[in-house]
Amino acid sequence: MSRLAKKTSPTGVTLVYPLPEDADAFYQRLILSGLRLAPVPVQASVTQTQGYNVLLARHDACTGYLFATDGIEAPESDLYRFLSEELSERGRLTISGRYVPTPGSIVVAEAHFLMIGGRLLTSERRVMTGSDGDYVILRSRSDLKDDNVISLPPRLDYSGVDL
Repeated sequence: MSRLAKKTSPTGVTLVYPLPEDADAFYQRLILSGLRLAPVPVQASVTQTQGYNVLLARHDACTGYLFATDGIEAPESDLYRFLSEELSERGRLTISGRYVPTPGSIVVAEAHFLMIGGRLLTSERRVMTGSDGDYVILRSRSDLKDDNVISLPPRLDYSGVDL
């Protein structure tokens, strides 16, 4: 007797927001700069959520951070070079998402970028939570002094995104 395979939703998601009005052109420039939403080719779409244009990719390989064309996490220098060209003064961008590295655990990644005085400031955090509720901070750094004082885009509620 054969069993029908149960279709499962992807376990990873990557969001990039707020995008400029020319969101498709932004995405093309991102790809041309050697930055990817996952280490493998994935389908991406532009959607509007909470008043923002959002680049969204759902795939098991999505992690909430960007990759280089060689399939490893994008070097900060490549990402900073791209964002330094894309963001105008006081321009901001968030790259976030989540993925399941092992059954029972989830990693939530969030990185904020803000251009102030010609300098790209960042605040980044990745946290892994296990099924028992314990968590491990995988990455936490910020160029922003008292990052709660500088106005960053609100966190998008992507709880409705099927994972």
